[in-house]
Order: sequence, then structure tokens, then C-alpha cells
Amino acid sequence: MNISAVKGYLLEHGDICPVEIADRTDYARAGAKGLGLMDIPNHVAGDEIKGVWIFVKKQVWRKARGSTKTR
Repeated sequence: MNISAVKGYLLEHGDICPVEIADRTDYARAGAKGLGLMDIPNHVAGDEIKGVWIFVKKQVWRKARGSTKTR
């Protein structure tokens, strides 16, 4: 099974975050220094994490308002 097939299956059953988080050794390196990758200016992983939080925030507010719209 490939990632596209898994995404397709999951989308049939609900929303999934459109942002993909890459597997980076930089997470461990930053964590060892007490940082997150969002703390490192212009690191692409910071944009990934921000994208996830934007998606989560929209989902939480949508549910808090009682809306059933997904987009």
C-alpha cells in the first residue's frame, strides 16, 4: 500500500491535514539544544508546522461553532 492509497482511504472517512511533515534529523538536533524548528529562522520545517497549526485551528473553530462544512 502506498501513501496515496492511504490518503484516499482516510479522505473517504473524514478530513486529513493537507500539510505533510517531512522526517528530518533536524528535529533531534534542534531538540537537543532546547529548540524547535520553528525557532530557527527560514527553516522549511517551520512552515510545515505552521501549516499544521493553521489546519488544526480551523478544525477546532469549525467544530466549536457547530459547523459541518469541511472547507
